[in-house]
Amino acid sequence: MNGIDVHGMRLRLRELAPGDEPGVLAIYGDREATRHLSFEPRSAEEVAGVVAGAVRSAGAEPRVEYVLAAVPHDAPEDIVGITRLATEPQRAATIGFALRPDSWGQGFGTEVVHLLCALGFGQLGLHRIWAARSPLNTASAETLRKAGMTEDGRIRDHVHVRGAWRDSIFHAILEHEWKSPWGSDSPRITHFAWGEIDAEGLARHKDLKVYPGGGRAWDWNETGTRHSPGVQVADVAEFAERGCEVVVLTRGVDLRLEVPDATVGFLRAKGIDVLVSDTASAITEYNRLVAEGRAVGGLFHTTC
Repeated sequence: MNGIDVHGMRLRLRELAPGDEPGVLAIYGDREATRHLSFEPRSAEEVAGVVAGAVRSAGAEPRVEYVLAAVPHDAPEDIVGITRLATEPQRAATIGFALRPDSWGQGFGTEVVHLLCALGFGQLGLHRIWAARSPLNTASAETLRKAGMTEDGRIRDHVHVRGAWRDSIFHAILEHEWKSPWGSDSPRITHFAWGEIDAEGLARHKDLKVYPGGGRAWDWNETGTRHSPGVQVADVAEFAERGCEVVVLTRGVDLRLEVPDATVGFLRAKGIDVLVSDTASAITEYNRLVAEGRAVGGLFHTTC
């Protein structure tokens, strides 16, 4: 998987990197921000270790931990939150987050939980995501509820912090229960340039496959796809399974990617409408269909 870069309406989750220490310290070093967390405020030295650990985790194979910065779309250096997703056996993961106090009250917590669910369910193929909170953290309880998580119970003496044992209330959500909050079930494409494309709730990719409920990288190596003979039936078969009523296929920026009649015919035989055009025009048409609430899928190639 490429470096994580998950987009929502106002925020995105990106990888932590050297130089992010001051932004992390403003959260993890703040007494109010950490009041309900499982650790006391951290020092600058401890925060440097957090950032270094996040960088190491990002390069691990297999990767089991994702410590990510939550930043506004228009200010990628302004860290308003720190998030964590750690995978477990049985397609599960635990999540957690902390927000900078001056960003509280803006709904960022709910958006962050949705972004973590988009990462877990949409990209990592998880079945269950859970989170634990302090029993006194009623704001977190409301945030998790708004994101669709269900309160499942209490873990007694779960963490030892500030010299005493503390219970935790845990919340969980299953893959079929999570509903993307970003308009249509099909994610809107938010950015396109040569060699890169972004969609709501998904990481940045070179080539992208999207459908109702999510999307993923369109990896030509999976099917042996090349510019000629072009998009194969194997590339589009998933759209029928995903319930698409219309599919947008791109021929690339310079129209070098072929779309054979057999591929179009396969989709139309399934009762699926097909639109074919260059990448920029295809994105415009795809986003229009998303805005109309259509069950739309798409294959997007961002180079020649």
